[in-house]
Amino acid sequence: EPETAPRPESTRTASRTRAKDELAERRRRRQEELARAEREADRAARHLRDARAKQADAEESLRAADAELAHVRETVAAAEERLRAAHEDRDRAERKRREAEERGRTAAHTVAEAEREARASTRRVDRLGGRARSYGSSV
Repeated sequence: EPETAPRPESTRTASRTRAKDELAERRRRRQEELARAEREADRAARHLRDARAKQADAEESLRAADAELAHVRETVAAAEERLRAAHEDRDRAERKRREAEERGRTAAHTVAEAEREARASTRRVDRLGGRARSYGSSV
């Protein structure tokens, strides 16, 4: 029966060399993979920083827009209040004008009536004065 003969030295050396080469190749691949992973992690970290910076800018823009909107709303509210007051002033002025027109019409009517009465009185005085003069009195 043939026994398993010990391998010759050159075969053992070749096996060891091949094993070392494979181990070295695995280490080299792991190092490359690690380097790629580190580069990817760096890119991801930069991307995250950029995204956070954009988010901070957006939040600051939102705060500024909110502040501007609040200011504009206050301005509009004040303008609306001034407009309301101006409408009240206009309504009050129109009411005073209508009242003045009415007083003017009433006064004109009163003047016309007084003029009629004055003319009638003058005519009466003239009639009576003519009679009075005929009696020798002066009026």
